[in-house]
Amino acid sequence: MKENRKPLSKRVRFEVFKRDGFKCRYCGKTSESVMLEVDHVFPVSKGGTDEPGNLVTACFDCNRGKANKPLSQIVQDDDERMAIEQQRRESEFNAKQIEEIKKSIISMRASVLEFIQDAASFSYVSERTLNCMVNYVKRYGPTVVFPIISRALVRARNEEHMGIYVTKVIKLKIQEGEISNA
Repeated sequence: MKENRKPLSKRVRFEVFKRDGFKCRYCGKTSESVMLEVDHVFPVSKGGTDEPGNLVTACFDCNRGKANKPLSQIVQDDDERMAIEQQRRESEFNAKQIEEIKKSIISMRASVLEFIQDAASFSYVSERTLNCMVNYVKRYGPTVVFPIISRALVRARNEEHMGIYVTKVIKLKIQEGEISNA
């Protein structure tokens, strides 16, 4: 049989929400994205009270998921939960950043390879030479490196000579201060 209990006043609910920063103490979602409720940490059905220390802000999903089970440990303190949330966001950001960088490198490799193959009299370009050219393009930019590659392709007998020529020209331009070794 369901017990008849007196509902919490709006004032008590508001004070709990305010104390918890209008965020679910279990998952951290805010009132902007979910419906918030007041949860009894130690359930009333198991002897819990309406004292503020037994009340926390919970979103609808977390409150229903917890149901009337007591928590063996009250939610992590705000600093710990915020640190965990920050780590989660950073790892998501880093994962997105890594994917964007991978796509950029793949695109850059394809551009460099296409540029070399369009202008070269030789059809094979080793991974080593291609990686070297891509690194130069990443470091100094295509407007600096592509003209050097073009000159190298006119003079080179094969892709190895092209790589050596480009490396020498870039080193010379660094020495002369035309480009910075950033």
